[in-house]
Amino acid sequence: MPEIGLGIFRPLYYSPDLLFCWRAGWAGGAFSRASSAWYIGPDGRIYQAASHVHRIEWYDLDGDGVRETPTTLLEPAATNLLLDSCNLPASGSAWAPTSDFAVSAATSIFQGQTAWRHQNLGQTMFAYRPQAVGTLTGQPETASVIMERVDASETRLSIYDNTLGVHVAQARLDWATGTATVSTGAGTARARKLANAGPNGGPVYRLSITGTGTAGNQRQIRLYPTGASQNTQAAIIHHVQHEVGAVATSPIVTTTAAVTRARDVLTFPWGYAPQAMTGYLRLMCLTVATGSLQTLFQIGNGSADPRLTVLISSAGRPRCDYRRSGTEVASSEAGTGQVNFGNLLEVLWRLRQDGRVQIEHSIDHAPPIVANVSSAAPVLAAAWSGQIAGLSARPVTFDFPAPAAWLDAVVLKGSEWTWDDLRSIVGA
Repeated sequence: MPEIGLGIFRPLYYSPDLLFCWRAGWAGGAFSRASSAWYIGPDGRIYQAASHVHRIEWYDLDGDGVRETPTTLLEPAATNLLLDSCNLPASGSAWAPTSDFAVSAATSIFQGQTAWRHQNLGQTMFAYRPQAVGTLTGQPETASVIMERVDASETRLSIYDNTLGVHVAQARLDWATGTATVSTGAGTARARKLANAGPNGGPVYRLSITGTGTAGNQRQIRLYPTGASQNTQAAIIHHVQHEVGAVATSPIVTTTAAVTRARDVLTFPWGYAPQAMTGYLRLMCLTVATGSLQTLFQIGNGSADPRLTVLISSAGRPRCDYRRSGTEVASSEAGTGQVNFGNLLEVLWRLRQDGRVQIEHSIDHAPPIVANVSSAAPVLAAAWSGQIAGLSARPVTFDFPAPAAWLDAVVLKGSEWTWDDLRSIVGA
């Protein structure tokens, strides 16, 4: 297994200008999570971390099929509303019994779980496995499934309105191309490859569908392991999830009841007064524009001023705010460059000595998008509202979270540092 947290030490690490430097796997912060949680290891298998143990999730950033890059996974709380998320035998679970498939146990990609091979018997079109799960909320909801191919041409997954008898949104995974599309209804479909070869020899994908149904109508999740046609193909089901929200969060394993994964909290002591600074953040974005603010990094306590916050705006673009008080606010946000789920996001922010701020960001190694320097210039305060900094949520209050898989965070004295300077520190 690759080593984690060793990093690349550059000469600038020893500079007196370095205020803060952290990367995935390093110690120095205060971490908590009041439940166990699951993460993807370097071998593509999915493992469980105990409560209050941070998750090192591994990514393949160069496309060579090897998960060589460790990240620290930070997410808000979420609940898998489906029961028996990994338990789909032909009968005897929360999933409706089936006579359309020959179902047999298979090796799971999840540590300590069982997967279920579904061989379509060719008796009907649209053979599916349903589970009723309460009522629709009228908010964005996301269903997801982790599947391994045997010889299926497609797999479909649907959020179904059982009151109206219609699909709120249905996703189709084309196994030949690995692409996901919305096949019925209205919503957003995503597919993410987890392994070129899973524990049973086939490629493994996570397929998700997000849609918004009519509040109060009866909800059902329908999984079509081998798609819509009348066929005798097979696929293996590893895990199914349904949650309220616009994206699929990390897998939550359930048995006889819904399970909630507690929020991840990571904070650091901050002993420096407000001053001219340049910061750099690098992360895998695990969110979309939600119409609400989502905090990436903050110095200071919660909603108390003075504080500095780097966030994703309601429009889905990185923004930097320096707030001396409720009426003294400097803000910088680019007019373009919305980030999306799965993007590699780099953010460079500056707090100037005169209180003005500026933000720049790069998505998936593209040239940086540079926002204007703020027009407002609040005088720098003598101290922050608290000697604390945090990632992926506001410290102390832990609200307005921005789920992410974190690679690095750096802060330097002075506001004139460049992209090359900051990238050289972390070896990006």
